[in-house]
This record gives sequence, C-alpha cells and structure tokens, in this order.
Amino acid sequence: LAVCAMGSSDMLHLRTCLVFSNVFNIGYSLMQQPPLLTPVAWGCFFIAGHSVQIFRLLRARQSVELSPEHLELFDKAFKAWGFSAQQFLQLLEAAPPSELIMDKDETLVHQGDSVGKIYYLLEGRLAVERDGVL
Repeated sequence: LAVCAMGSSDMLHLRTCLVFSNVFNIGYSLMQQPPLLTPVAWGCFFIAGHSVQIFRLLRARQSVELSPEHLELFDKAFKAWGFSAQQFLQLLEAAPPSELIMDKDETLVHQGDSVGKIYYLLEGRLAVERDGVL
C-alpha cells in the first residue's frame, strides 16, 4: 500500500493509503513474539497525523456558497491567482469587505502611510504615484 500511495498525485488518496499501510504494519508488529511496541507506537502516531490531514483535505473540498457580490469578486480577483473558494471564504471571514466609492481626484493612500486593508479596484481607473513619479 505504501508503494501504491507513492504513485498517487492526489493527496487524499495518498494519505488514505498510508493510514491503511500503517494499520497493517501495526497488526504485523503486534503478532510478533514478543510484540514490537515501538513500531506500534510510531504507527499510531503516523495514523493520527495522517487522519488530521485527511480531515483538513476533506474540509477544504467542501462546497462553498458565496453571495453574488462575493462570487464576482472571487472570479475577478482571486480565482486566477490559485485561491480556492474555501480560502477566499476564510479571507472574507478574517477581513470582511467593504465598498469604497471615491471621487475622481481623491487620494486613497499616501506614500509612507500604514495600510491595514487590502484594496481591490472593481471598476474605474486608479493612478499610482511613487516619489512624485506617476
């Protein structure tokens, strides 16, 4: 099973095979005379670690419901950069978005200011000036 797992490119399949491989290894170690308790302990440790990662992989594969506004933002700004919908949802929970409407000549941020937000331009134009150069 361990050799089969190494040929897999799917992490969920790989970790599942490794859990079963460790289960069989524990059974083998317990049948020896005397039972080999150190490999059993390591097997339990690896099973626990792989099980946690399997849980995380399954949780990441759950479908996510996004509002139409959030779906538009995800499609325009985050999907192309490799974000999953689950990661995008976590970002939204950590830093809830807000809409900012600005006038034509209004300044968003001055150079050197500390910025505690992420800004994304959905429509319109924005000029960036650095050290007085546009």
